[in-house]
Amino acid sequence: MPFTSDPLGLTNVSARISIKLEQYFKPLGIAAYTNCCRLMCTGTYADDFYFEIREKGIFFIRLHLDGMNFNPLPERCFANYDDFEYLTNHWNEEKILLEKWCSLVGLQIGEFTIIKPLCEKQAVEIKFKKPLNLG
Repeated sequence: MPFTSDPLGLTNVSARISIKLEQYFKPLGIAAYTNCCRLMCTGTYADDFYFEIREKGIFFIRLHLDGMNFNPLPERCFANYDDFEYLTNHWNEEKILLEKWCSLVGLQIGEFTIIKPLCEKQAVEIKFKKPLNLG
């Protein structure tokens, strides 16, 4: 294995990020990334028969770390949720989850903006101040 200072011993940025996201978000019932296209077709832990999706609030953060929709320099991603009223009433807690997600992908406060949806037909948007480098 080539020398790397990464404690996980991985050289691929997406692989390192995926491990961190899975370790934190899988126990919470949140699909924190995808390697394909949609929920239940993510190519991740979220497709496991025994994985239990969170019932209310944010349950899927759609950052493509691999696969046909992979972009090595995304400018934004979206988080899907269930129950707009719940999301609105618990916005501060849900936003904290997304801030943690941002820190795990390597972003600091001020390097992203989390945009609360105005209606149930919109997803939560996470806009990066500069493209996220997944290359």
